[in-house]
Amino acid sequence: TSQNGKGLITVAQPLDYKQERRFLLVITATDSGGRSDSANVNINITDANNFAPVFENAPYSASVFEDDPIGTTVLVVSAIDADVGINAQITYSLNEESVNGIASNDPFAINPQTGAIVTTASLDRETTGNYLLTVTARDGGNPSLSDTTDIEITVTDVNDNPPQFKVPLYHASIKEDALIGTSVAQLSATDPDLGLNGRVKYLLSDKDIEDGSFVVDPTSGTIRTNKVLDRESVPVYHLQAVAVDKGSPPMSSTVEVQVKLEDVNDNPPSFPSDKIILYVAENSPVGSVVGEIHAHDPDEGENARVHYSIIGGDDSNHFSLVTRPGSERAQLLTMTELDYDHPGKSLN
Repeated sequence: TSQNGKGLITVAQPLDYKQERRFLLVITATDSGGRSDSANVNINITDANNFAPVFENAPYSASVFEDDPIGTTVLVVSAIDADVGINAQITYSLNEESVNGIASNDPFAINPQTGAIVTTASLDRETTGNYLLTVTARDGGNPSLSDTTDIEITVTDVNDNPPQFKVPLYHASIKEDALIGTSVAQLSATDPDLGLNGRVKYLLSDKDIEDGSFVVDPTSGTIRTNKVLDRESVPVYHLQAVAVDKGSPPMSSTVEVQVKLEDVNDNPPSFPSDKIILYVAENSPVGSVVGEIHAHDPDEGENARVHYSIIGGDDSNHFSLVTRPGSERAQLLTMTELDYDHPGKSLN
């Protein structure tokens, strides 16, 4: 169009840089006398930042093993931009805020050019099992346009934790005459790993298995008696219990279980000999000590306290037994004057 003696070229319909990047116009100028001149006008179309980047395959999810080394590539995000040139040059970045409430401490970084997300710190599934990151793809236009997407990263468990017993030492007690199969102690161990890595079974040490006095249920952890016990032979058992997980390779921990046998009165007192011979002078005064009597009882406490008495014999009226306080022995004393011509006093 002609405007104030000048030719004004205007856009008559929408332009599309991707369809037509150059136009060639022939412009003719004609005066009132009919004289004219023509000129070629080249119009170059420049790209405008019309399109924002768009992530492909969004939203994203990925997994990474908790023992993968720092620098492991977790996944690569990709966005496309329908513009060209700098308007289509995309830069990737991780948003500062994350669902975990962690900003710069998130153990991930992204390559601004390639979109590769890598680990920047060691991972621990038992501390944080999932991360939700937000990634921005921004083009180089002015003003720039951008797109965002969420990325869910799951930390995959590895068997990096042994089972842990709830107490460092188990104490148990049981009567020595307990029946076979009697419950003695209840083991309990936990493993923070997942699946088979966190599934615990129980067993006793090879030494305890060989002894065979006790067995443990591999699933419940219940320790039971497995044979007749005798406190007088073994008063205390020091078992070694093991908790082992089912990971590959398995991990385990050990704890001591002290089992004390409680005494029952299952043993009678016994003299060192079936026949005890003592000597005393015939002129000994009444109340003289003939000798000491001692019997041993392998039980303990009240069950092992021995009381002495004369229960018979032809000459029982000539003697008496006296037990001193705190003594395990009894003294045999004369109660009458003795006569050598009538030797051989016999007591029961």
